[in-house]
Amino acid sequence: MIILVVTFDHFKQPKLVKQIKIKQIIDSQGLDNVSEYSLTTELAQEADLPNALDAMVKTELAIDDLELSSAINEDVAVKAVPIFDLADVGRKIRYHVVGEGETIKQVSEKYNITLNTIKWANNLKTNELKPGQKLKILPLDGIVYKVKQGDTLDKIAKKYKANQDRIVVFNDLEVSGVKKDQEIVIPEGILPEIERPDYVPPIRTRTVARAITYYRPASSSGGFYNVHGNPFPNRGIGANRAYYGQCTWWVTENYLRRGDNRLRGRVTGHARQWRYSLPTMGFTYSSLPVVGAIYQTSYGGGGYGHVGIVTAVKKDGAGNITGYTISEMNAAGWNVVDNRDMKLGGGVSFFY
Repeated sequence: MIILVVTFDHFKQPKLVKQIKIKQIIDSQGLDNVSEYSLTTELAQEADLPNALDAMVKTELAIDDLELSSAINEDVAVKAVPIFDLADVGRKIRYHVVGEGETIKQVSEKYNITLNTIKWANNLKTNELKPGQKLKILPLDGIVYKVKQGDTLDKIAKKYKANQDRIVVFNDLEVSGVKKDQEIVIPEGILPEIERPDYVPPIRTRTVARAITYYRPASSSGGFYNVHGNPFPNRGIGANRAYYGQCTWWVTENYLRRGDNRLRGRVTGHARQWRYSLPTMGFTYSSLPVVGAIYQTSYGGGGYGHVGIVTAVKKDGAGNITGYTISEMNAAGWNVVDNRDMKLGGGVSFFY
């Protein structure tokens, strides 16, 4: 860039005073763009050149651009924090042997990871630990995952609500990517509910028995005899005196099928009455469920109560009963058999 320094005489005729090569000044002083514009402006103003205003505008614009650029760079510098420091967390999975009386909370605090991280890595359904139990300990919160066919880093990150870049860095996958059957750690990954060790799927299966014909002989004292088209083995007239399709019929039939004849030919009444009639037939009362026992409640069933058969009892790690499953009829509909998970309590009795 060259500046011609001129003056004007009283006739407004320009007169060349000096020719200045700005480039030489800039090169010799190591000036940046802003300084160049500033120097140009000052010289132009000194020479009273018409482009002085234009030079000033350029100078201001250059300064604004520089300040904006600096502000952006500073903001990026603040936000561009490291993903994590591998020197601090490491990549190695360790193992911990549970000591006498040690709790999962104590293990969690010792290694600074969450209870879920420990439970998910070790497929624990409860918080109960046993002395001598060997636990897999991740170096940070997250999950251990075995890569499946068709998996990609993007799919894995989205499914487990994790950061893809963190997965790559932690597992050193920058070059290789993921491969089938490879075990990786997903930092801060979250297991979907259906993949968690303590997940219990809702159980509601139904088996509809086919309709039967039945009649009541004149000598019957209120119960129906099921004799024609019985979907279960025929046990003779009067074997099951309960009304077909009702909960009481289903329980009686189950006992007959297992060879227990305490209910054979008995008119037991509505389910709510079983609380008092069963002890007279040789049944023992219990406040806790036992597999094979009769579940009985005087509530529900439109005021008639309800009965069923205990098919499973659930316990926690300490052996305490937490719930149970019953097989029942007429809860989901007449003549419909289904299985239902139950909790303790609620005015229930058990007889076996």
